[in-house]
Amino acid sequence: MLIPKTFLFIVVFVFVLFVGLFLLSEIPVIITSDEVSLALSESIDESVVTPIVNEAKVEMLVKQSVAKLEQRQATRLKYLVSAYFAIWLIFFVYTFWLVRMQSELLKRLELVEKSRKA
Repeated sequence: MLIPKTFLFIVVFVFVLFVGLFLLSEIPVIITSDEVSLALSESIDESVVTPIVNEAKVEMLVKQSVAKLEQRQATRLKYLVSAYFAIWLIFFVYTFWLVRMQSELLKRLELVEKSRKA
């Protein structure tokens, strides 16, 4: 059986490791054509009011739109993963608390058994 302090150290280490890997890693993003169209229309609305005929400008606007969509997607995924980590952290803290309670109960049980024998 793990000592409670060792158990807590392992849990915190694994949690910090996963958070670090999450913050340093690339997030895969899947963007639908509807999202690209919506973001493109937003970018066009933000751009100059004159009609766009330059293909380079349209390409730049599409790239800006995709960048906006990727940023939104990354934010949503970070919230999801953060909630996932928080739930697991709560689970491990509760497990740690149960381990402590069990060790205290075992000590009390040993005291009761010693007092019965005496």
